[in-house]
Amino acid sequence: MKERLLTSWADTFRQEVFGRIPETLFAPLFSDIESRPNAPINVIIGGEILKAGFGWTDEELVDHLGFDLLTRHALGLDEVRAEAPTIRTFYNLRRRVREYAQENGQNLYSEVFAHITDEQISKFAVKTNWQRMDSTQLLSNIALMNRLELVIATLQKGVSGLPKALQQQWGQAQESYLSQPAQTICYRLKAADATPHLQAVGQLLLQVWMQLEAHEADASLIAIVARVIREQYQVEGENVITLRPAAAISGDSLQSPHDPEATYRHKHEQGYKGYVTNLSETCDPTNAVQLITSVQTAPNCVDDGQLLADTLIDLAQRQVVIDQATVDGGYNGPTSEAACRQHCVQLRPTTIRGGQTDWTNLLRLVQSSAYHLFFIP
Repeated sequence: MKERLLTSWADTFRQEVFGRIPETLFAPLFSDIESRPNAPINVIIGGEILKAGFGWTDEELVDHLGFDLLTRHALGLDEVRAEAPTIRTFYNLRRRVREYAQENGQNLYSEVFAHITDEQISKFAVKTNWQRMDSTQLLSNIALMNRLELVIATLQKGVSGLPKALQQQWGQAQESYLSQPAQTICYRLKAADATPHLQAVGQLLLQVWMQLEAHEADASLIAIVARVIREQYQVEGENVITLRPAAAISGDSLQSPHDPEATYRHKHEQGYKGYVTNLSETCDPTNAVQLITSVQTAPNCVDDGQLLADTLIDLAQRQVVIDQATVDGGYNGPTSEAACRQHCVQLRPTTIRGGQTDWTNLLRLVQSSAYHLFFIP
């Protein structure tokens, strides 16, 4: 049984991932005076990695930590009496990591990934000169909202940030917009009836925004309401706004008041709301194992060429050598080409960027040119 354990995925994870987690990175999140001991950082971060890798929920993660011997071995919890972190411990550390990133611009999870990967590159002598890169869409964890749902949901969120007395007044005066979820309200409307409601809700949003400002409500909530007004409407006077044409709404406009960073992108004849993630992986055929060397996530309106440029900066800072990158046609363009010149990287696109050729019009053009070439006196 011990031999099976030491040849399982759990022991590989323990040696190659868990044992490389740099706990000192997280020191700024904790008090520097004598305090109660914290749960082991490497167990929490290792648990987060396993949760993502296996697709567990938080409850499933805690169950595996409590009852699964392979998971416990992977995270160094060999003693049966060794306590595992509670679900609240995971929540609290995530919140601290997020707040620290917002305040300092430093993503500690990304640094953990870079530290572990760079050590693995060194140990396994992985050649990083030749890498391949690709991006994929990540759907935001939000409902797919149409335009009316968006403004109603923003109105509801804005009203929830007002003092209780004002919330009650709004609830009585605008029950039709505030008593049900935005999706339920829109479901009962015909498409032709949407425009009057969009205009009416816009006027209400303007009032809510002014009341939020007057009562010094949460700054992030005020910013969301103001952003929706700015992107969806034109303010023509102190209390008058008109609806912008749908064609005037850009892809980086707010998609949901519950996820302000998600954007919209149309790709391969399909619309996406959320983010894009870009990965770079070693691909030298002589490597015994290939490693993902860089992971980026950005609003999905960010161009692939910019993601490539950011990846090269990241790899250069970590002193990961790359001199050629295999990519698809979406990475071509001035931004990526300039970045490759700066970092002495050969770009190897598998296709050329461009739209679909209209073969019918092209054939007509060729025929027309041939006619004029050979038959004009």
